[in-house]
Amino acid sequence: MTVVVDAGVWISALHFKGAPLEAVEHALRCGSVAVCIEIVREIQKALVGKFRWRDGEADEELSRYLVDAVWIDGIGKLHGSAAIPRTT
Repeated sequence: MTVVVDAGVWISALHFKGAPLEAVEHALRCGSVAVCIEIVREIQKALVGKFRWRDGEADEELSRYLVDAVWIDGIGKLHGSAAIPRTT
């Protein structure tokens, strides 16, 4: 099975470790992870900008997990989001 791990999960996994990292590692053990450059850029931006990782540190750490990743074509920019209407 191939899964796409959301950038937020990657960020939590790399920065905070714990359950998010366990989930990523489980996905890698049980199948493969698909990734695109937009997800990688979002991860880098958050780790360097918000969490003050050194330049290159995010790349180095992330690359350890993406050695066997399935790279997919970029998805472009999200121009809105789908919302599920509340029924209550």
